[in-house]
Amino acid sequence: DRTEEKRRQSGSVLNSGCCRREDFRNASEDKFQVLQQAFLLALRKYAASLHQMLPTPTSINCKETKSYSLSSREEILVCKIVQVAHYFCIRLESFSAAMRDKRNSRHEHQMDMSNEQKAFHDVANLAVDILVSGFKIQTNSAFTEMSKTDWGRAIIDTTEESTYVRSMSITIKSFCENVQCYLPPLYFRLLCQKLASAFLSKYFDILMSQDKLSRSATEQLLLDAYSLKEVLIKIPEMKKDSNHQDVAFYSMYKRNVMNGFDRIENLLHLVGTPSRSLVDVYRTNSQNGTAVGFRTIVDSKGVNRSQQCRMVRALDLD
Repeated sequence: DRTEEKRRQSGSVLNSGCCRREDFRNASEDKFQVLQQAFLLALRKYAASLHQMLPTPTSINCKETKSYSLSSREEILVCKIVQVAHYFCIRLESFSAAMRDKRNSRHEHQMDMSNEQKAFHDVANLAVDILVSGFKIQTNSAFTEMSKTDWGRAIIDTTEESTYVRSMSITIKSFCENVQCYLPPLYFRLLCQKLASAFLSKYFDILMSQDKLSRSATEQLLLDAYSLKEVLIKIPEMKKDSNHQDVAFYSMYKRNVMNGFDRIENLLHLVGTPSRSLVDVYRTNSQNGTAVGFRTIVDSKGVNRSQQCRMVRALDLD
Protein backbone atom coordinates (compact mmCIF):
# COMPACT_ATOMS: atom_id res chain seq x y z
CA ASP A 1 0.00 0.00 0.00
CA ARG A 2 1.71 3.19 -1.19
CA THR A 3 0.02 5.37 1.42
CA GLU A 4 1.18 3.15 4.28
CA GLU A 5 4.70 3.35 2.89
CA LYS A 6 4.45 7.14 2.74
CA ARG A 7 3.28 7.21 6.33
CA ARG A 8 6.17 5.01 7.54
CA GLN A 9 8.62 7.25 5.74
CA SER A 10 7.02 10.51 6.86
CA GLY A 11 9.11 10.78 10.04
CA SER A 12 12.30 10.68 8.00
CA VAL A 13 11.50 14.00 6.37
CA LEU A 14 11.51 15.62 9.79
CA ASN A 15 13.98 13.54 11.78
CA SER A 16 16.76 12.18 9.57
CA GLY A 17 19.67 13.32 7.46
CA CYS A 18 20.07 17.08 7.09
CA CYS A 19 16.67 17.65 8.68
CA ARG A 20 17.36 16.57 12.24
CA ARG A 21 16.37 19.10 14.86
CA GLU A 22 19.87 18.91 16.35
CA ASP A 23 21.39 20.00 13.06
CA PHE A 24 19.16 23.06 12.97
CA ARG A 25 19.79 23.95 16.60
CA ASN A 26 23.56 23.77 16.39
CA ALA A 27 24.11 25.04 12.86
CA SER A 28 26.06 28.14 11.99
CA GLU A 29 24.26 30.90 10.11
CA ASP A 30 25.47 29.68 6.70
CA LYS A 31 24.67 26.04 7.37
CA PHE A 32 21.31 26.98 8.83
CA GLN A 33 20.34 28.65 5.57
CA VAL A 34 21.38 25.59 3.54
CA LEU A 35 19.53 23.19 5.84
CA GLN A 36 16.44 25.34 5.85
CA GLN A 37 16.20 25.54 2.07
CA ALA A 38 16.77 21.78 1.70
CA PHE A 39 14.18 21.02 4.35
CA LEU A 40 11.50 23.29 2.89
CA LEU A 41 12.12 21.91 -0.59
CA ALA A 42 11.74 18.34 0.72
CA LEU A 43 8.46 19.28 2.36
CA ARG A 44 7.04 20.85 -0.79
CA LYS A 45 8.05 17.80 -2.84
CA TYR A 46 6.44 15.51 -0.29
CA ALA A 47 3.17 17.46 -0.36
CA ALA A 48 3.25 17.31 -4.16
CA SER A 49 3.77 13.55 -4.07
CA LEU A 50 0.71 13.14 -1.82
CA HIS A 51 -1.29 15.25 -4.25
CA GLN A 52 -0.24 12.99 -7.12
CA MET A 53 -1.46 9.92 -5.24
CA LEU A 54 -5.03 11.20 -5.16
CA PRO A 55 -7.45 9.54 -7.62
CA THR A 56 -7.89 11.16 -11.01
CA PRO A 57 -11.32 12.61 -11.85
CA THR A 58 -13.69 10.39 -13.82
CA SER A 59 -15.29 13.39 -15.54
CA ILE A 60 -14.97 17.16 -15.93
CA ASN A 61 -18.02 19.18 -16.93
CA CYS A 62 -18.21 22.36 -19.00
CA LYS A 63 -17.64 24.46 -15.86
CA GLU A 64 -14.44 22.49 -15.22
CA THR A 65 -15.98 20.90 -12.13
CA LYS A 66 -14.30 17.57 -11.47
CA SER A 67 -16.23 14.47 -10.44
CA TYR A 68 -14.77 11.39 -8.81
CA SER A 69 -16.31 7.93 -8.80
CA LEU A 70 -14.59 6.08 -5.96
CA SER A 71 -14.48 2.43 -5.05
CA SER A 72 -14.42 1.46 -1.38
CA ARG A 73 -10.66 0.89 -1.64
CA GLU A 74 -10.14 4.32 -3.19
CA GLU A 75 -12.15 5.94 -0.40
CA ILE A 76 -9.79 4.41 2.14
CA LEU A 77 -6.75 5.50 0.08
CA VAL A 78 -8.00 9.10 0.08
CA CYS A 79 -8.60 8.94 3.84
CA LYS A 80 -5.07 7.72 4.45
CA ILE A 81 -3.67 10.57 2.39
CA VAL A 82 -5.62 12.91 4.67
CA GLN A 83 -4.01 11.14 7.65
CA VAL A 84 -0.50 11.75 6.35
CA ALA A 85 -1.16 15.37 5.37
CA HIS A 86 -2.74 16.06 8.77
CA TYR A 87 0.23 14.44 10.51
CA PHE A 88 2.61 16.81 8.74
CA CYS A 89 0.50 19.85 9.59
CA ILE A 90 0.74 18.98 13.28
CA ARG A 91 4.42 18.01 13.23
CA LEU A 92 5.49 21.11 11.32
CA GLU A 93 3.79 23.34 13.84
CA SER A 94 5.56 21.68 16.77
CA PHE A 95 8.85 21.47 14.85
CA SER A 96 8.95 25.17 13.98
CA ALA A 97 7.94 26.08 17.56
CA ALA A 98 10.78 23.95 18.94
CA MET A 99 13.28 25.58 16.60
CA ARG A 100 12.16 29.07 17.61
CA ASP A 101 12.62 28.16 21.27
CA LYS A 102 16.16 26.89 20.76
CA ARG A 103 17.55 29.43 18.31
CA ASN A 104 18.15 33.12 18.69
CA SER A 105 15.02 35.26 18.30
CA ARG A 106 16.53 36.90 15.20
CA HIS A 107 16.03 33.56 13.40
CA GLU A 108 12.36 33.33 14.33
CA HIS A 109 11.07 34.60 10.99
CA GLN A 110 13.30 32.08 9.20
CA MET A 111 11.46 29.15 10.81
CA ASP A 112 8.14 30.19 9.32
CA MET A 113 6.70 27.08 7.65
CA SER A 114 3.20 28.41 7.07
CA ASN A 115 3.48 27.96 3.29
CA GLU A 116 4.54 24.35 3.69
CA GLN A 117 1.77 23.74 6.24
CA LYS A 118 -0.69 25.25 3.78
CA ALA A 119 0.49 22.84 1.08
CA PHE A 120 -0.42 19.88 3.31
CA HIS A 121 -3.68 21.54 4.38
CA ASP A 122 -4.56 22.00 0.70
CA VAL A 123 -3.93 18.32 0.00
CA ALA A 124 -6.13 17.26 2.93
CA ASN A 125 -8.92 19.66 1.95
CA LEU A 126 -8.81 18.52 -1.68
CA ALA A 127 -8.99 14.91 -0.50
CA VAL A 128 -12.13 15.68 1.52
CA ASP A 129 -13.67 17.37 -1.54
CA ILE A 130 -12.90 14.23 -3.55
CA LEU A 131 -14.68 12.12 -0.94
CA VAL A 132 -17.71 14.43 -1.14
CA SER A 133 -17.70 14.14 -4.92
CA GLY A 134 -17.61 10.35 -4.66
CA PHE A 135 -20.51 10.44 -2.21
CA LYS A 136 -22.57 12.63 -4.54
CA ILE A 137 -22.08 10.17 -7.40
CA GLN A 138 -23.18 7.29 -5.15
CA THR A 139 -26.44 9.10 -4.35
CA ASN A 140 -27.12 10.10 -7.98
CA SER A 141 -29.30 7.08 -8.73
CA ALA A 142 -31.54 7.74 -5.72
CA PHE A 143 -31.84 11.44 -6.60
CA THR A 144 -32.66 10.46 -10.19
CA GLU A 145 -35.42 8.17 -8.92
CA MET A 146 -36.77 11.03 -6.81
CA SER A 147 -36.70 13.54 -9.67
CA LYS A 148 -38.38 11.17 -12.13
CA THR A 149 -41.24 10.30 -9.79
CA ASP A 150 -44.57 11.74 -10.88
CA TRP A 151 -45.29 13.84 -7.80
CA GLY A 152 -48.29 15.42 -9.49
CA ARG A 153 -50.37 12.27 -9.16
CA ALA A 154 -52.27 11.27 -6.06
CA ILE A 155 -50.34 8.95 -3.75
CA ILE A 156 -52.59 6.45 -2.01
CA ASP A 157 -50.28 5.17 0.75
CA THR A 158 -48.25 7.83 2.56
CA THR A 159 -47.48 5.79 5.68
CA GLU A 160 -44.01 4.61 4.61
CA GLU A 161 -40.95 6.38 3.28
CA SER A 162 -40.27 6.24 -0.46
CA THR A 163 -37.85 3.68 -1.93
CA TYR A 164 -35.38 6.42 -2.90
CA VAL A 165 -35.15 7.37 0.78
CA ARG A 166 -34.18 3.84 1.76
CA SER A 167 -31.56 3.82 -0.98
CA MET A 168 -30.14 7.16 0.22
CA SER A 169 -30.07 5.99 3.84
CA ILE A 170 -28.14 2.84 2.94
CA THR A 171 -25.64 4.85 0.86
CA ILE A 172 -25.08 7.46 3.57
CA LYS A 173 -24.53 4.88 6.30
CA SER A 174 -22.30 2.66 4.16
CA PHE A 175 -20.14 5.55 2.98
CA CYS A 176 -19.68 7.12 6.42
CA GLU A 177 -18.97 3.80 8.12
CA ASN A 178 -16.28 3.06 5.53
CA VAL A 179 -14.38 6.34 5.99
CA GLN A 180 -14.99 7.29 9.62
CA CYS A 181 -12.31 5.05 11.14
CA TYR A 182 -9.60 6.37 8.79
CA LEU A 183 -10.21 10.13 8.91
CA PRO A 184 -8.77 12.29 11.71
CA PRO A 185 -11.60 13.84 13.80
CA LEU A 186 -10.93 17.33 12.40
CA TYR A 187 -11.43 16.16 8.82
CA PHE A 188 -14.32 13.86 9.61
CA ARG A 189 -16.14 16.89 11.01
CA LEU A 190 -15.30 18.81 7.84
CA LEU A 191 -16.61 15.91 5.77
CA CYS A 192 -19.86 15.86 7.76
CA GLN A 193 -20.43 19.55 7.06
CA LYS A 194 -19.75 19.26 3.34
CA LEU A 195 -21.82 16.10 2.90
CA ALA A 196 -24.84 17.62 4.61
CA SER A 197 -24.53 20.90 2.69
CA ALA A 198 -24.24 19.16 -0.70
CA PHE A 199 -27.09 16.77 0.09
CA LEU A 200 -29.51 19.45 1.29
CA SER A 201 -28.73 21.72 -1.64
CA LYS A 202 -29.45 19.01 -4.20
CA TYR A 203 -32.58 17.80 -2.40
CA PHE A 204 -34.02 21.33 -2.32
CA ASP A 205 -33.13 21.98 -5.97
CA ILE A 206 -34.96 18.82 -7.07
CA LEU A 207 -38.06 19.85 -5.14
CA MET A 208 -37.94 23.30 -6.74
CA SER A 209 -37.64 21.75 -10.20
CA GLN A 210 -40.88 19.76 -9.93
CA ASP A 211 -43.63 20.96 -12.27
CA LYS A 212 -46.43 20.02 -9.92
CA LEU A 213 -46.86 18.47 -6.48
CA SER A 214 -50.15 16.95 -5.44
CA ARG A 215 -51.47 17.35 -1.91
CA SER A 216 -50.73 13.69 -1.10
CA ALA A 217 -47.27 14.01 -2.66
CA THR A 218 -46.37 16.83 -0.28
CA GLU A 219 -47.42 14.59 2.62
CA GLN A 220 -45.21 11.81 1.27
CA LEU A 221 -42.27 14.17 0.74
CA LEU A 222 -42.66 15.54 4.27
CA LEU A 223 -42.40 11.97 5.58
CA ASP A 224 -39.36 11.37 3.36
CA ALA A 225 -37.70 14.58 4.55
CA TYR A 226 -38.22 13.60 8.19
CA SER A 227 -36.61 10.20 7.62
CA LEU A 228 -33.60 11.72 5.84
CA LYS A 229 -33.21 14.37 8.51
CA GLU A 230 -32.86 11.65 11.15
CA VAL A 231 -30.16 9.94 9.08
CA LEU A 232 -28.14 13.11 8.39
CA ILE A 233 -28.27 14.31 11.99
CA LYS A 234 -26.68 11.06 13.15
CA ILE A 235 -23.70 11.12 10.75
CA PRO A 236 -21.21 12.56 13.31
CA GLU A 237 -22.21 9.81 15.76
CA MET A 238 -20.91 7.19 13.31
CA LYS A 239 -17.36 8.12 14.35
CA LYS A 240 -16.14 5.23 16.50
CA ASP A 241 -14.63 7.61 19.08
CA SER A 242 -17.90 9.57 19.35
CA ASN A 243 -17.46 9.74 23.13
CA HIS A 244 -14.72 12.30 22.48
CA GLN A 245 -16.52 14.22 19.77
CA ASP A 246 -16.64 18.00 19.83
CA VAL A 247 -19.94 18.85 21.52
CA ALA A 248 -19.87 22.40 20.14
CA PHE A 249 -19.38 21.08 16.60
CA TYR A 250 -22.20 18.56 16.90
CA SER A 251 -24.54 21.27 18.18
CA MET A 252 -23.63 23.54 15.25
CA TYR A 253 -23.88 20.68 12.74
CA LYS A 254 -27.29 19.61 14.03
CA ARG A 255 -28.55 23.20 13.90
CA ASN A 256 -27.41 23.58 10.28
CA VAL A 257 -29.09 20.32 9.24
CA MET A 258 -32.28 21.29 11.05
CA ASN A 259 -32.28 24.70 9.35
CA GLY A 260 -31.80 23.06 5.95
CA PHE A 261 -34.74 20.72 6.48
CA ASP A 262 -36.85 23.53 7.95
CA ARG A 263 -36.45 25.27 4.60
CA ILE A 264 -37.50 22.11 2.74
CA GLU A 265 -40.43 21.42 5.05
CA ASN A 266 -41.60 25.03 4.85
CA LEU A 267 -41.66 24.76 1.06
CA LEU A 268 -43.67 21.52 1.21
CA HIS A 269 -46.12 22.92 3.75
CA LEU A 270 -46.74 25.92 1.50
CA VAL A 271 -47.25 23.74 -1.56
CA GLY A 272 -49.70 21.63 0.44
CA THR A 273 -51.65 24.67 1.65
CA PRO A 274 -55.05 25.18 -0.05
CA SER A 275 -54.88 27.97 -2.65
CA ARG A 276 -57.54 30.05 -0.92
CA SER A 277 -55.35 30.53 2.17
CA LEU A 278 -51.90 30.38 0.55
CA VAL A 279 -51.41 34.17 0.33
CA ASP A 280 -51.97 34.64 4.06
CA VAL A 281 -49.84 31.63 5.02
CA TYR A 282 -46.99 32.71 2.72
CA ARG A 283 -47.07 36.25 4.09
CA THR A 284 -46.90 34.92 7.66
CA ASN A 285 -44.26 32.20 7.19
CA SER A 286 -42.01 33.79 4.57
CA GLN A 287 -41.11 37.24 5.85
CA ASN A 288 -38.31 37.55 3.30
CA GLY A 289 -40.33 36.00 0.50
CA THR A 290 -40.37 37.34 -3.04
CA ALA A 291 -42.83 37.28 -5.90
CA VAL A 292 -40.51 34.91 -7.77
CA GLY A 293 -40.42 32.52 -4.81
CA PHE A 294 -44.19 32.67 -4.49
CA ARG A 295 -44.66 31.92 -8.19
CA THR A 296 -42.43 28.86 -7.82
CA ILE A 297 -44.74 27.54 -5.12
CA VAL A 298 -47.97 28.18 -7.02
CA ASP A 299 -46.38 26.60 -10.12
CA SER A 300 -45.72 23.47 -8.05
CA LYS A 301 -49.36 23.52 -7.00
CA GLY A 302 -50.48 23.62 -10.62
CA VAL A 303 -52.28 26.97 -10.26
CA ASN A 304 -53.17 28.52 -13.63
CA ARG A 305 -51.52 31.78 -14.75
CA SER A 306 -54.49 34.09 -14.35
CA GLN A 307 -55.05 32.93 -10.76
CA GLN A 308 -51.33 33.25 -10.08
CA CYS A 309 -51.42 36.91 -11.15
CA ARG A 310 -54.36 37.61 -8.84
CA MET A 311 -52.61 35.92 -5.94
CA VAL A 312 -49.33 37.83 -6.53
CA ARG A 313 -51.25 41.13 -6.62
CA ALA A 314 -53.00 40.17 -3.39
CA LEU A 315 -49.63 39.34 -1.84
CA ASP A 316 -48.40 42.83 -2.79
CA LEU A 317 -44.70 41.98 -3.13
CA ASP A 318 -42.19 43.94 -5.21
